[in-house]
Amino acid sequence: MQYEKELITLVKRTPEFTEIFHILDSYQLGKALICGGALRDLVWNTLSKQPTSLLRGNIDVLYGDSAETYEQLLTRRALLGQCHSKYLWNLQNVVLNNSQTRQPFGKTPEEALTTLPETCSAVAITFEAGTFKILAPFGLQDLFNMEVHPTPRFIKDSALLNQFKRRSALKGWEQRWPVTFFAD
Repeated sequence: MQYEKELITLVKRTPEFTEIFHILDSYQLGKALICGGALRDLVWNTLSKQPTSLLRGNIDVLYGDSAETYEQLLTRRALLGQCHSKYLWNLQNVVLNNSQTRQPFGKTPEEALTTLPETCSAVAITFEAGTFKILAPFGLQDLFNMEVHPTPRFIKDSALLNQFKRRSALKGWEQRWPVTFFAD
């Protein structure tokens, strides 16, 4: 509970999060989640006393709309990118993704969080009725301890575990932050 309060405090101190949720509301995405790098970088930059900006990295947004077609998703992505180009959007309708795409997938955005590669990235925030809410299916301890662990899905499958290892190496996180990698 302490980490959750701390993360919400950090998000509230970053006005871009409120702006982003207002933008997402205007696109009628329902319960949209901001996840992954935006939150991870915010925490890691704060812990390592580095400046943080949501303008530097992708804004990973998960939502679920079973009525949306793939063409409608592409149109929504294009409009969002054109009308709000100061952010680098990564918009994912999780019900359109599948397990082969390497993208988050599931029946709901919350379920899709469990399909992300790292526990420190499988963290999301939503903004409902003026309140921020944290979703972290694997907890927040790894995020705040600056540890990179594979999620259970990636541990169970040797091909996915190798993918996790390659992804971790390519990200270069250890060059920016004092992180510890685990391939449990």
